[in-house]
Amino acid sequence: MLCTPDYNRKATSKQQTDILFCFCPYAGHPPPHRFDITLGAAYLGSYLKEHGFHASFYYGMYDNDHGFRQILEFVQTTKPRSVGFTVYGYNLPETTALSGEIIHAYPELPIIWGGPEIRYKPGKIIDRYRQFVDLCIAGEGEKPLLLLMSHTTPWSDEFLASIPGVCFIGKKDGKIIQSNPGSTVLQDNAGHLDPQSALDTYPSPYLKGIIPENYFRDKTVVGILTSRGCPFKCIYCQFSSLTDHKVHFHSVDRVLSEIEWIRNKVLQFHPEKEDVMIMVYDEAL
Repeated sequence: MLCTPDYNRKATSKQQTDILFCFCPYAGHPPPHRFDITLGAAYLGSYLKEHGFHASFYYGMYDNDHGFRQILEFVQTTKPRSVGFTVYGYNLPETTALSGEIIHAYPELPIIWGGPEIRYKPGKIIDRYRQFVDLCIAGEGEKPLLLLMSHTTPWSDEFLASIPGVCFIGKKDGKIIQSNPGSTVLQDNAGHLDPQSALDTYPSPYLKGIIPENYFRDKTVVGILTSRGCPFKCIYCQFSSLTDHKVHFHSVDRVLSEIEWIRNKVLQFHPEKEDVMIMVYDEAL
C-alpha cells in the first residue's frame, strides 16, 4: 500500500523535489522501451534550479513493469509536489495511462501536461482527458512553471487563471478556463540581447548538472541545441510559429562548453569509446 506524501509545501531544501518530469515511451515500438529525458524538460529543470527549485527526472525501463509499479515507487521516494509530462501524439496513450495510475495512488498530487501536443489545442486536450490531468501549459513552460512552483498546493482557480498559457478545469463549475500565452523569457530580455547568444538566457541542463548520472551510464549518444526556432512558414510544421518565425542562438562558447562536458561525461562511463556522437536537435540547422 503506497502512502500519500505531503505535497502542500514550498521548496525548502535541496532534498525536496518540486516537480518530477516524466517522458513516456511509445509502447508501439519494438522493445525495449524506456522512459527517457527530453531536452525540453531538461531546460525547464535547469531554469527552475537557477531560481532555487528542484526538478527530478524519471529515467528507467518500461517493459515488464505492469501497473507502473517502479515509477509509483519512485514517486513515493522522491515525494514531488507535482508531476510534469512532455506530451506528443505518439505517447499520449501511455501518458494518459500513467497519469491515471498516479492520480489513483496520489489524488492530491497535481499532474501537469506540456509539450507539442498541447500547444495548439489545450482546451480540447483538457476537456477530453480531464480525469487524467489537472493543468496544461501551452507554449514555453519556464515562466508558468516558476510561478506554479513558487506557491503551495492546492492551487486555487483564481491563482491558476492569473498564470499565462495555462488551461484547466475550474473547481467551482467544471468549466474550462484558459489564459492567453504570455511573453517568453527571451521576449522579456530581447531589448538587450545579442541574437547570436540570446539563447544563453536559458541555463544549460548539462552544465547545471541536473540530469542524473545513470542517464549517461546508458547513453553514448546525447543531444544538444545550438539554436531555437525557425524563420520559415511551412504549413506542415509547428516549430516556426512557436518562436514567432525567429531564430535565436546559443553562443559559440556555450556550445563548445556543452560539447566538452558531454564528451567527458560519456567517456567517464564508456572509456572504451573512441568517438562520442552528439546529435544537434535544432529546428533549423
